[in-house]
Amino acid sequence: MEVATIAVKKPIFKRLTKTALVFAVDFDGTIVEHDFPEIGSEKPDALRTLKALQKDGHKIIIYTCRRPPYIGPIIEWMIDRGFKPNAINKNLSYLPTNHPSKILAHVYIDDRSFPPFTDWSDVQKTYLNN
Repeated sequence: MEVATIAVKKPIFKRLTKTALVFAVDFDGTIVEHDFPEIGSEKPDALRTLKALQKDGHKIIIYTCRRPPYIGPIIEWMIDRGFKPNAINKNLSYLPTNHPSKILAHVYIDDRSFPPFTDWSDVQKTYLNN
């Protein structure tokens, strides 16, 4: 009798600690108010929350429909305010995927999600170690 072997793939989130999560966060309407092609005003507590998530060990991917020449200014805007995301519009380098345009994350924060994202205080209460 022949025995079949099954190849077991390594977990894609292997390099993260047990408590670290990957967050995919939209920019326009989520981090800032909608004002495309300009950058809207910051939503209350958005960057403070993202910085705190990173400090707790979580990874932040900014995913946005903005493309050049509109993406450069948002990168500068975030860095000028002391926030450097782990990636922008791409997966973390150690997360293999057959679909490079699909962002892999544990948590997706987007004003156009269902139910729609409305308030950064909900993120703080749910995910920050206070």
